[in-house]
Amino acid sequence: MKHPFLTIAIALLVASTAFCANPKKDWKTIAQAEELIAQKKYLSAYQLLDKYDPRNENSEIVLKKEYIVLNYFVSNMMNQIFALKDIEADKSIQDYRNNNGSYSMFFFSIDTILMNLAAKDSSDCRIFKGLGDYYYITYENYGNNWINGDDLELLNTALKNYQKAERLGCADSSMSFKMGMAYILQGDDANAISYYEKSLQQGMKNNADLHYNLGYAYMQTEKNKALEHAEKSFQLYTDSVLKSEAARMTGYIHIQNNDYAKAILYLKNADKLNPKDYYTWKLLLQSYIATKSPETATMTENLYMLDPKNYNIYNDLMSIYYTTDETQLPQLLHLFKTQLKQQTSNTVLLNLNFAIGNAEFHTGDKKNAKTYLLKAKELIAQESDPDEEMSEVLDDLILRCK
Repeated sequence: MKHPFLTIAIALLVASTAFCANPKKDWKTIAQAEELIAQKKYLSAYQLLDKYDPRNENSEIVLKKEYIVLNYFVSNMMNQIFALKDIEADKSIQDYRNNNGSYSMFFFSIDTILMNLAAKDSSDCRIFKGLGDYYYITYENYGNNWINGDDLELLNTALKNYQKAERLGCADSSMSFKMGMAYILQGDDANAISYYEKSLQQGMKNNADLHYNLGYAYMQTEKNKALEHAEKSFQLYTDSVLKSEAARMTGYIHIQNNDYAKAILYLKNADKLNPKDYYTWKLLLQSYIATKSPETATMTENLYMLDPKNYNIYNDLMSIYYTTDETQLPQLLHLFKTQLKQQTSNTVLLNLNFAIGNAEFHTGDKKNAKTYLLKAKELIAQESDPDEEMSEVLDDLILRCK
């Protein structure tokens, strides 16, 4: 179906006679296209290349066309159909992306075209790198929503093509980084680390994402290296949210090393950069409990007040206290019992009674626990859509209180 705001100019791929390459002319055409790209004339650059090689038989030209459509599209349908536009010098492609307008569209089946080129010349590593880039970006953009609907298959196909490109001599820092990403997304930290380290050696020494991912990958095996890269990513990021995530990961690693003073320092930075983040606050609470900080009570209440109707918060709070220092659990119970006197919502009162009864049961006070659990049982019956799992747990705990 045609988009009402688009001028459709679909370039159909047809069978052709052999393309006679002229290296000097190829270089000149690509140089002209790069100049147009620099001027943000993305449509003109693509049209220049398409006119030069309309049948997509020249790998140099095809790969440059791939670069344009994957990076400078205005709209994109399944990484098969791309809308392009020449834009003003002071504008960004993001200013136009997915907005209504009059654009030229091109059908450009990158995977099919590159596979045809690879069948003709299996020694050109750039073709396999281009295929790897295509499947990797398709995974990022569409995942399971792509035509074939299998995100793991997309990752595997990207990796296989990158591996062929690497064997043929096309390794570079960008490709090594993407291979590392593909491995880490598959849960293969060892291979991820190997390729991330290669990417560092190949020149990506000041890439914040690379250091962040290395920090993450090293966390389970080499905490000192994890800390080194986490701290580096924190230094390199400029975006406040990403910088906050790097600070939180650095704080988490310090917690694993039982260095709570440094953990609190980084976690406070994370909270300042991206306030009220639930995961940052959980780690801060854990650190405060571990150090018996006077800020424990305030942070406990802050977390609770984020969403008193969500029972997951109650579970998380109790888990943090139990696993960090259960002797401080009375402080949490004091908050819950204080809230019982202040709250009016049936759902919140249900959560409070259930949480208190659950905590009292596990500390051995079954008599007191039963009082709160029976009240919770009464309140859950008043819910319009009662939680069946909670109801079953309630029945079980009440039975065990006898």
